[in-house]
Amino acid sequence: MSGTAAARSAGSNPIVGAEYDFPVYAGRPRPYVIAESPRSGSQLLADLLWRTGQMGAPGEYLNVHYTVPTLLQHFGLGPIEEPGGMEAYLRALARCRTSPNGVFGLKAHFTQIRPHVERPALRRLLRRSRFVWLRRRDVLGQAISYLIALRSGRWRQLRGASGTTQRFAFSTRAVDRALATIVGDERLWEVAFDASGVTPLVVWYEDLVKDPDPVCRAICAMMGVTPAQPFRLGDSPLERQADPVKDEWRQAFVRQLDWRTAKPEADPRAPRSAPASGPASG
Repeated sequence: MSGTAAARSAGSNPIVGAEYDFPVYAGRPRPYVIAESPRSGSQLLADLLWRTGQMGAPGEYLNVHYTVPTLLQHFGLGPIEEPGGMEAYLRALARCRTSPNGVFGLKAHFTQIRPHVERPALRRLLRRSRFVWLRRRDVLGQAISYLIALRSGRWRQLRGASGTTQRFAFSTRAVDRALATIVGDERLWEVAFDASGVTPLVVWYEDLVKDPDPVCRAICAMMGVTPAQPFRLGDSPLERQADPVKDEWRQAFVRQLDWRTAKPEADPRAPRSAPASGPASG
Protein backbone atom coordinates (compact mmCIF):
# COMPACT_ATOMS: atom_id res chain seq x y z
CA MET A 1 0.00 0.00 0.00
CA SER A 2 1.33 3.43 -0.92
CA GLY A 3 1.87 6.11 1.72
CA THR A 4 -1.11 8.07 0.38
CA ALA A 5 -3.36 5.00 0.50
CA ALA A 6 -2.16 4.17 3.99
CA ALA A 7 -2.96 7.68 5.20
CA ARG A 8 -6.40 7.50 3.62
CA SER A 9 -7.02 4.11 5.27
CA ALA A 10 -5.90 5.43 8.65
CA GLY A 11 -8.31 8.33 8.36
CA SER A 12 -11.34 6.12 7.81
CA ASN A 13 -10.14 3.24 9.99
CA PRO A 14 -8.31 4.67 13.00
CA ILE A 15 -7.52 1.27 14.56
CA VAL A 16 -4.53 1.08 12.21
CA GLY A 17 -2.96 4.13 13.91
CA ALA A 18 0.06 3.83 16.20
CA GLU A 19 -1.91 5.51 19.01
CA TYR A 20 -3.60 2.14 19.58
CA ASP A 21 -0.27 0.43 20.28
CA PHE A 22 0.52 -0.49 23.89
CA PRO A 23 4.01 -0.98 25.28
CA VAL A 24 5.45 -4.22 23.89
CA TYR A 25 3.91 -7.21 25.67
CA ALA A 26 6.20 -10.23 25.96
CA GLY A 27 3.87 -12.65 27.72
CA ARG A 28 1.06 -14.87 26.48
CA PRO A 29 -2.07 -12.75 26.04
CA ARG A 30 -5.59 -13.64 27.16
CA PRO A 31 -7.66 -13.06 23.99
CA TYR A 32 -11.32 -12.31 23.43
CA VAL A 33 -13.25 -11.92 20.19
CA ILE A 34 -16.21 -9.62 19.54
CA ALA A 35 -18.29 -11.59 17.03
CA GLU A 36 -20.11 -8.95 15.01
CA SER A 37 -22.13 -8.43 11.88
CA PRO A 38 -22.17 -5.22 9.81
CA ARG A 39 -23.53 -2.15 11.65
CA SER A 40 -23.98 -3.96 14.96
CA GLY A 41 -22.33 -1.17 16.99
CA SER A 42 -18.94 -2.82 17.37
CA GLN A 43 -16.95 0.38 16.80
CA LEU A 44 -18.65 2.03 19.78
CA LEU A 45 -18.23 -1.05 21.98
CA ALA A 46 -14.58 -1.50 21.03
CA ASP A 47 -13.82 2.18 21.64
CA LEU A 48 -15.36 2.12 25.12
CA LEU A 49 -13.45 -1.04 26.05
CA TRP A 50 -10.14 0.30 24.70
CA ARG A 51 -10.47 3.47 26.77
CA THR A 52 -10.18 1.45 29.99
CA GLY A 53 -6.53 0.70 29.15
CA GLN A 54 -7.21 -2.85 30.35
CA MET A 55 -9.15 -4.50 27.50
CA GLY A 56 -6.65 -4.36 24.66
CA ALA A 57 -7.48 -2.45 21.49
CA PRO A 58 -10.14 -4.57 19.78
CA GLY A 59 -10.26 -3.98 16.05
CA GLU A 60 -11.09 -5.70 12.77
CA TYR A 61 -7.61 -7.13 12.46
CA LEU A 62 -8.72 -9.65 9.82
CA ASN A 63 -10.22 -7.02 7.50
CA VAL A 64 -8.03 -7.64 4.46
CA HIS A 65 -9.27 -4.54 2.64
CA TYR A 66 -8.68 -1.76 5.17
CA THR A 67 -6.77 -3.08 8.17
CA VAL A 68 -4.38 -5.89 7.29
CA PRO A 69 -2.37 -4.08 4.55
CA THR A 70 -1.72 -1.00 6.69
CA LEU A 71 -0.76 -2.98 9.78
CA LEU A 72 1.54 -5.26 7.81
CA GLN A 73 3.32 -2.10 6.67
CA HIS A 74 3.32 -0.77 10.25
CA PHE A 75 4.88 -4.00 11.54
CA GLY A 76 7.25 -4.40 8.60
CA LEU A 77 5.80 -7.79 7.63
CA GLY A 78 5.08 -9.61 4.38
CA PRO A 79 1.65 -10.83 3.22
CA ILE A 80 -0.35 -13.05 5.54
CA GLU A 81 -0.90 -15.46 2.62
CA GLU A 82 2.80 -16.40 2.62
CA PRO A 83 3.97 -19.41 4.65
CA GLY A 84 4.18 -18.30 8.27
CA GLY A 85 2.64 -14.94 7.37
CA MET A 86 -0.49 -15.28 9.50
CA GLU A 87 1.50 -16.48 12.50
CA ALA A 88 3.92 -13.54 12.23
CA TYR A 89 1.03 -11.08 11.87
CA LEU A 90 -0.88 -12.41 14.89
CA ARG A 91 2.33 -12.47 16.93
CA ALA A 92 3.01 -8.81 16.08
CA LEU A 93 -0.57 -7.89 17.00
CA ALA A 94 -0.21 -9.66 20.34
CA ARG A 95 3.00 -7.77 21.10
CA CYS A 96 1.63 -4.33 20.23
CA ARG A 97 -2.12 -4.48 20.90
CA THR A 98 -2.19 -6.36 24.23
CA SER A 99 -2.83 -4.13 27.24
CA PRO A 100 -0.32 -4.35 30.12
CA ASN A 101 -2.61 -6.72 32.06
CA GLY A 102 -2.38 -9.29 29.25
CA VAL A 103 -5.77 -8.79 27.54
CA PHE A 104 -5.94 -8.84 23.74
CA GLY A 105 -9.14 -8.04 21.83
CA LEU A 106 -10.20 -8.69 18.24
CA LYS A 107 -13.51 -8.04 16.51
CA ALA A 108 -14.65 -9.64 13.28
CA HIS A 109 -17.50 -10.38 10.95
CA PHE A 110 -17.69 -14.09 10.30
CA THR A 111 -16.93 -13.39 6.63
CA GLN A 112 -13.57 -11.93 7.73
CA ILE A 113 -12.65 -15.05 9.70
CA ARG A 114 -13.99 -17.62 7.23
CA PRO A 115 -11.19 -17.36 4.60
CA HIS A 116 -8.53 -17.95 7.28
CA VAL A 117 -10.28 -20.29 9.70
CA GLU A 118 -8.17 -23.28 8.66
CA ARG A 119 -4.87 -21.46 9.25
CA PRO A 120 -3.22 -23.10 12.29
CA ALA A 121 -2.17 -19.80 13.89
CA LEU A 122 -5.71 -18.40 13.78
CA ARG A 123 -7.21 -21.65 15.03
CA ARG A 124 -4.89 -21.55 18.06
CA LEU A 125 -5.96 -17.98 18.79
CA LEU A 126 -9.65 -18.83 18.48
CA ARG A 127 -9.32 -21.90 20.72
CA ARG A 128 -7.88 -19.74 23.50
CA SER A 129 -10.40 -16.92 23.09
CA ARG A 130 -13.50 -15.94 25.00
CA PHE A 131 -16.33 -14.74 22.75
CA VAL A 132 -18.73 -11.81 22.90
CA TRP A 133 -21.60 -11.99 20.40
CA LEU A 134 -22.78 -8.47 19.63
CA ARG A 135 -26.22 -8.45 18.02
CA ARG A 136 -29.10 -6.10 17.12
CA ARG A 137 -32.74 -6.81 17.79
CA ASP A 138 -33.76 -4.41 15.01
CA VAL A 139 -32.34 -6.35 12.06
CA LEU A 140 -34.17 -4.24 9.46
CA GLY A 141 -32.69 -1.05 10.91
CA GLN A 142 -29.28 -2.71 10.88
CA ALA A 143 -29.65 -3.70 7.22
CA ILE A 144 -30.73 -0.21 6.16
CA SER A 145 -27.85 1.34 8.11
CA TYR A 146 -25.45 -1.08 6.40
CA LEU A 147 -26.78 -0.27 2.94
CA ILE A 148 -26.56 3.49 3.47
CA ALA A 149 -23.01 3.15 4.81
CA LEU A 150 -22.05 1.13 1.73
CA ARG A 151 -23.46 3.78 -0.58
CA SER A 152 -22.15 6.82 1.28
CA GLY A 153 -18.80 5.44 2.42
CA ARG A 154 -19.46 6.86 5.92
CA TRP A 155 -18.93 4.14 8.53
CA ARG A 156 -18.53 6.29 11.64
CA GLN A 157 -19.79 9.58 12.97
CA LEU A 158 -17.79 11.76 15.35
CA ARG A 159 -19.74 13.75 17.90
CA GLY A 160 -20.17 17.35 16.81
CA ALA A 161 -18.98 16.71 13.26
CA SER A 162 -21.25 18.22 10.64
CA GLY A 163 -22.49 15.91 7.95
CA THR A 164 -24.80 16.34 5.01
CA THR A 165 -27.70 13.99 4.40
CA GLN A 166 -27.15 12.17 1.14
CA ARG A 167 -30.16 11.08 -0.87
CA PHE A 168 -30.15 7.64 -2.42
CA ALA A 169 -32.90 5.94 -4.39
CA PHE A 170 -34.78 3.34 -2.36
CA SER A 171 -34.38 -0.21 -3.66
CA THR A 172 -36.28 -3.17 -2.26
CA ARG A 173 -33.77 -5.58 -3.75
CA ALA A 174 -30.84 -3.74 -2.20
CA VAL A 175 -32.44 -3.88 1.26
CA ASP A 176 -33.21 -7.57 0.69
CA ARG A 177 -29.53 -8.20 -0.09
CA ALA A 178 -28.37 -6.24 2.96
CA LEU A 179 -30.73 -8.24 5.17
CA ALA A 180 -29.46 -11.48 3.67
CA THR A 181 -25.85 -10.46 4.36
CA ILE A 182 -26.53 -9.70 8.01
CA VAL A 183 -28.75 -12.69 8.68
CA GLY A 184 -26.25 -14.94 6.90
CA ASP A 185 -23.37 -13.63 9.03
CA GLU A 186 -25.43 -14.18 12.19
CA ARG A 187 -26.35 -17.74 11.24
CA LEU A 188 -22.73 -18.58 10.37
CA TRP A 189 -21.59 -17.39 13.80
CA GLU A 190 -24.32 -19.53 15.34
CA VAL A 191 -23.20 -22.61 13.39
CA ALA A 192 -19.52 -21.98 14.22
CA PHE A 193 -20.23 -21.55 17.95
CA ASP A 194 -22.20 -24.79 17.97
CA ALA A 195 -19.50 -26.65 16.01
CA SER A 196 -16.75 -25.42 18.37
CA GLY A 197 -18.69 -25.91 21.61
CA VAL A 198 -18.58 -22.19 22.40
CA THR A 199 -21.18 -20.43 24.54
CA PRO A 200 -20.62 -16.73 23.82
CA LEU A 201 -21.59 -13.83 26.04
CA VAL A 202 -24.49 -12.31 24.08
CA VAL A 203 -24.86 -8.53 24.25
CA TRP A 204 -27.30 -6.33 22.36
CA TYR A 205 -26.67 -3.05 20.59
CA GLU A 206 -29.92 -1.58 21.90
CA ASP A 207 -28.78 -2.23 25.49
CA LEU A 208 -25.34 -0.77 24.75
CA VAL A 209 -26.67 2.57 23.50
CA LYS A 210 -29.25 2.76 26.31
CA ASP A 211 -26.68 2.26 29.08
CA PRO A 212 -23.20 1.00 28.18
CA ASP A 213 -22.06 0.44 31.76
CA PRO A 214 -23.67 -2.96 32.50
CA VAL A 215 -22.90 -4.25 29.00
CA CYS A 216 -19.22 -3.27 29.12
CA ARG A 217 -18.81 -4.41 32.72
CA ALA A 218 -20.14 -7.86 31.85
CA ILE A 219 -17.50 -8.15 29.11
CA CYS A 220 -14.77 -6.92 31.44
CA ALA A 221 -15.85 -9.40 34.13
CA MET A 222 -15.62 -12.20 31.57
CA MET A 223 -11.94 -11.27 31.17
CA GLY A 224 -11.31 -10.80 34.89
CA VAL A 225 -11.08 -7.01 34.60
CA THR A 226 -12.68 -4.56 37.06
CA PRO A 227 -12.78 -1.04 35.56
CA ALA A 228 -12.34 1.83 37.97
CA GLN A 229 -14.73 4.19 36.19
CA PRO A 230 -18.28 3.74 34.87
CA PHE A 231 -18.81 3.45 31.14
CA ARG A 232 -20.58 6.46 29.59
CA LEU A 233 -21.53 7.10 25.98
CA GLY A 234 -20.07 10.59 26.29
CA ASP A 235 -16.61 9.12 26.89
CA SER A 236 -16.45 8.02 23.26
CA PRO A 237 -16.23 10.51 20.38
CA LEU A 238 -18.46 8.21 18.32
CA GLU A 239 -22.18 8.80 18.06
CA ARG A 240 -25.15 7.23 16.31
CA GLN A 241 -25.44 8.16 12.64
CA ALA A 242 -28.97 9.52 12.64
CA ASP A 243 -30.35 9.94 9.13
CA PRO A 244 -33.95 10.71 8.09
CA VAL A 245 -33.39 8.57 4.98
CA LYS A 246 -33.25 5.50 7.21
CA ASP A 247 -36.76 6.17 8.53
CA GLU A 248 -38.07 6.79 5.01
CA TRP A 249 -36.60 3.53 3.74
CA ARG A 250 -37.96 1.59 6.70
CA GLN A 251 -41.46 2.92 6.08
CA ALA A 252 -41.25 2.12 2.36
CA PHE A 253 -39.96 -1.41 2.98
CA VAL A 254 -42.54 -2.18 5.67
CA ARG A 255 -45.38 -0.85 3.50
CA GLN A 256 -44.39 -3.30 0.78
CA LEU A 257 -44.44 -6.24 3.19
CA ASP A 258 -47.65 -5.29 5.02
CA TRP A 259 -50.22 -7.24 2.99
CA ARG A 260 -53.02 -5.97 5.22
CA THR A 261 -52.94 -2.66 3.37
CA ALA A 262 -51.80 -3.87 -0.04
CA LYS A 263 -54.14 -3.19 -2.95
CA PRO A 264 -55.36 -6.41 -4.60
CA GLU A 265 -54.23 -7.00 -8.14
CA ALA A 266 -56.99 -6.66 -10.71
CA ASP A 267 -58.43 -10.01 -11.84
CA PRO A 268 -57.63 -10.30 -15.58
CA ARG A 269 -60.76 -12.51 -16.02
CA ALA A 270 -63.11 -9.80 -14.77
CA PRO A 271 -65.17 -8.13 -17.54
CA ARG A 272 -64.02 -4.67 -18.40
CA SER A 273 -66.48 -1.81 -17.99
CA ALA A 274 -67.85 -0.38 -21.24
CA PRO A 275 -66.73 3.20 -21.88
CA ALA A 276 -69.37 5.77 -21.10
CA SER A 277 -71.26 6.98 -24.16
CA GLY A 278 -71.22 10.65 -25.06
CA PRO A 279 -70.79 13.04 -27.91
CA ALA A 280 -67.87 12.33 -30.13
CA SER A 281 -65.05 14.74 -29.64
CA GLY A 282 -63.75 17.02 -32.26
